[in-house]
Amino acid sequence: MVFLVLALICGAVLVALFPPFQGDDESEHFFRAYALAEFQVLPQAQGEAIGNVLPVSLTVAVSNAALERLMFHPREKFGLADLRRTLAVPLQPEIRAFCPMRAGAYPPASYLPQAIPMLLGRLAGARPLLLLYAGRLGNLACWIALVFLAIRIAPAFKWVFVLTALMPMPLALAASLSADPVANACSWVLVAHALHLRSDRTDRVQRKDLMAWAALLAVLAWSKVGYALLGLLFLLVPVRKFKPAVIRIGSRSWTLSPGLVRVLAFIGLCAVPLALAGLWGALIGTVVPVTTADWSAAAGTLLTHPLTFIQKALPCGLGYAMSLIGVLGWLDTRLPLLFYPVYALALLTAAVLDGHASLQLPARSKLLPGLVATIILIMIEALRQLGMPLPGLIHHSKVVGRYLIPAVLPTLLLLYPGRESRYRALLPRVLPVFLVGALGVTLWRVLARYYLP
Repeated sequence: MVFLVLALICGAVLVALFPPFQGDDESEHFFRAYALAEFQVLPQAQGEAIGNVLPVSLTVAVSNAALERLMFHPREKFGLADLRRTLAVPLQPEIRAFCPMRAGAYPPASYLPQAIPMLLGRLAGARPLLLLYAGRLGNLACWIALVFLAIRIAPAFKWVFVLTALMPMPLALAASLSADPVANACSWVLVAHALHLRSDRTDRVQRKDLMAWAALLAVLAWSKVGYALLGLLFLLVPVRKFKPAVIRIGSRSWTLSPGLVRVLAFIGLCAVPLALAGLWGALIGTVVPVTTADWSAAAGTLLTHPLTFIQKALPCGLGYAMSLIGVLGWLDTRLPLLFYPVYALALLTAAVLDGHASLQLPARSKLLPGLVATIILIMIEALRQLGMPLPGLIHHSKVVGRYLIPAVLPTLLLLYPGRESRYRALLPRVLPVFLVGALGVTLWRVLARYYLP
């Protein structure tokens, strides 16, 4: 309930407080979501650019919203004149032109919460600015529902889930048109479900559990396929939670042991994201060819010079940590410097104290989530150093800590206590007050950045 109240209030305030298109790459996400609202699932190619044919008014609205003037210029402010000028742009869907967008290669699942409200707004003839806010609200509502579900089903670590979700960065992303909130929330539901299946609260793994797991991996595969690595957490579920299975072919039958059932279920679940990612890659390949020659050469350089890779990665550690917790807007709005270590300390403290008797996680079991988090970190850093995009994968040429958000919970599971702490009762007394203060600082910083002289 603490999460629900704070996410609804602060999320709605951020939806209104952020000027139009002032989320990182929000204009790109706006074009992509609108294209899906017109049922343009695949992008088109025009020369070396990919995009879609969209109403010209969308780009006019982006231009009128003072995007270039505000972006990376903290002294510039958003005023009523900018708002009126942007709101005055009509949709005019019949006047169209090719709109290039890098986000056109992204799978569609991450944009459904934005595209559905935008579809309804488009049918009602809403102006582009109103479509933007409708998409933001849809994104926020979907994110809150999924995170609420994750917190409900998690047998332990609930306060860690709350603190992770209410970091300024994930909350600000959810209040924008970003493609990240769906992937972030589904990754948290996946972690919560893995802990739920491992805990003493469940006797056996049911068919509905496998179906839910497959659905989450499918969404991740068609959001940001790299996060499907979290499917490895299925191995946290002990063998004793599986029932023997009987296979009958004609008059003959075979009984599969619980261990073999778990292995076969894991292989089947791994096939879901691989098949969907391959399908999307094949579909995108029909529009714009993806070459791997440069990838092979660059990857070979990383493998043959690992120390160089590590030396390049180490200076980025602080940048990752800060932008993970919250560097807002177009990554140009930092919070007070003291905010970052204090919030990190709160996360670490909650991870150490928030154990529960129903969930036992011995040291050897913690190695699996730690390994998953490490692989995600190495993958993101490798793609950053390579600086080469591949459709549907996580990539960026600069340090962007928001890509590490799904790795936070698996990392913090390394600190999960072996038994229930006697200080655990302090968490519901202290953390709500802390979160109110942290979110208050966040809202004030956004207000000062964009509106106060």
